[in-house]
Amino acid sequence: MIERGRFVTIHGIDGTGKSTLVRHLNQGLTRAGVESREADLLLHAASNPFREQKKTFEAIDAEAQLYYSLGSKAVDQAVIVEQLENGIVVIKDRWVIDVLADQTHKGARATENVYGSLLRPDMAVVLRCSEAERQTRIAARGEATPEDLIANEPGTRAHYFEQYLLEHIAESADRHIILDTTDATPQEMADVVQQNILE
Repeated sequence: MIERGRFVTIHGIDGTGKSTLVRHLNQGLTRAGVESREADLLLHAASNPFREQKKTFEAIDAEAQLYYSLGSKAVDQAVIVEQLENGIVVIKDRWVIDVLADQTHKGARATENVYGSLLRPDMAVVLRCSEAERQTRIAARGEATPEDLIANEPGTRAHYFEQYLLEHIAESADRHIILDTTDATPQEMADVVQQNILE
């Protein structure tokens, strides 16, 4: 019988290094002989009626948006579970907790059983970095939105989002780690996460 793969989720506000870590972690696991997949590449090729109607979903209130987004995750998880059942590690940038952070900031109320039957990560990683470094990274990308450039300080969406992740990450996954990426290379971060996955 094939051992079930592990579901690893990466979280953090914009500019903390989520996408970069997903890529380096996937490459590192592959070099270590562990079969792994970047979830977003798998999901991009899969049909999801919720994702396909995103513009309609954006026009409804925060409460409805929350459950619409959770419905989208429920469709996505079928693709992820298929990989896990084949012993593959799946790495996902953002998951259910990010939906909750976003929609509760907009005014939605999350019930205690909101996670319900949605797939629980085996490991969740929250990334943080200094605000100066975060803004440097965002500027270097050359595609920042006005919202991206708002500082992570009390009263902003970025601050709310990060605090929500830090306060609720333990209840959202079987294991979690919090990493500061300010002075670390992407490979160093990937090595730390990989070691935790393979323990």
